[in-house]
Amino acid sequence: MVARGGLVAGRFRRFGLVRRGRRGTRRLRGRPTKGFVSRQRFFIQGDYVQDRDRDLLDRFLVVGTGIDGLANSFMQFRVIDEDVRAIDALTGEEKVLPRKRLTWVLQASPWNWLTRINFDGNYAFKDVDFTRARGGEGGTVNFTATVRPTDHMQIDLLASRRWLDVDDGDDQPRLFTAQVQRIRAVYTFNRRSFLRLIGQRETRRQDPALFGFDPPLDAKAEAIQYSALFAYKLNWQSVLYFGASEGQSWSPTTTDLEPSGRSIFMKVSYAFQH
Repeated sequence: MVARGGLVAGRFRRFGLVRRGRRGTRRLRGRPTKGFVSRQRFFIQGDYVQDRDRDLLDRFLVVGTGIDGLANSFMQFRVIDEDVRAIDALTGEEKVLPRKRLTWVLQASPWNWLTRINFDGNYAFKDVDFTRARGGEGGTVNFTATVRPTDHMQIDLLASRRWLDVDDGDDQPRLFTAQVQRIRAVYTFNRRSFLRLIGQRETRRQDPALFGFDPPLDAKAEAIQYSALFAYKLNWQSVLYFGASEGQSWSPTTTDLEPSGRSIFMKVSYAFQH
């Protein structure tokens, strides 16, 4: 139950959960201006969720603003105060831990050759390691963009990074750092055919001693994938595809990237008419 313009009391029973208390959204809209900002909105959101034993699962309060601007731009900033339950995967101990985050979204479509650019993420002054149910500090940053250098080509870019430092006595060592980079290019020759190329790299570095599992986790994981696809439209019902892909993954034995797979395929797609 969500109330616009006020708060309501409600309950929610699903998958063994019960929502009790007050949940809602409050929005205030600003008037259009003649400067960079064309419209601005402020909002407040809140929720409180319990299980059937009335133990807290999640509680959060969000205060934020959204801004529309020039060049088809949009910005959003939120401050989130949250308490969430976590279960230690090693001991089974349950804890309610605080999370305090600042999140942002920056988007724009400024030019014909740069049709979309996005930068979003969050920084957690207080974060949670849900694997071992402990507090920490971390963040996430994401970047995506769509570039059209010519009328026939489109390039999509993606880069993401996530990290978490956990509380360990008086120190706060790095638990893990995970990254993803991806590039996707599509060249359209004509209305019948196109070529698609994709390259992606995923990496994760972590401290096995901080997880405490036996046997320990690997300290590093890395994978690289490449793929190519050519499509030719035979007629309005049939499309012929030729493709190839190759992958590499990190081997703890050789401490290097090793081939993990290679494939070549052909496919015909036919649309039946009823």
